[in-house]
Amino acid sequence: MADFSISDLNLNKQCEQPAQLDLLGTDGQPLGVSMMVLGAHAKQVQDFITSSINTKRAKQGMDAKDSRKKADYTKVEDDICFSVESVAVRIVSWSGITEECKRENAVKLCTINADICSQVREFSEDLGNFTKG
Repeated sequence: MADFSISDLNLNKQCEQPAQLDLLGTDGQPLGVSMMVLGAHAKQVQDFITSSINTKRAKQGMDAKDSRKKADYTKVEDDICFSVESVAVRIVSWSGITEECKRENAVKLCTINADICSQVREFSEDLGNFTKG
């Protein structure tokens, strides 16, 4: 039986090394588009998620102190936007798409193509994609 140090078991660090995702079309056939994707536990992904949630909570706290404002609630559109952005932040690069791989284009792609957004999310959350070798 092998002995491991705690740092050997650091999945967060392993998730920071992008892995290649070859996208499939809705017919299950290769689309001809590849992406380098961060794992869901990568620092960059977790920082985006915690920062977004903390910003929202701070705003809600300030609104709660102002008795003139109605109670804040989260619109479903805000939840969808957060969900899409939390996937788009995982995309590091791509090939097979003519537009430059940058955050706003990744958000646009994930917004207009729910299937691609789902593939990226599922790939990113499968830790086996980042712990091979």
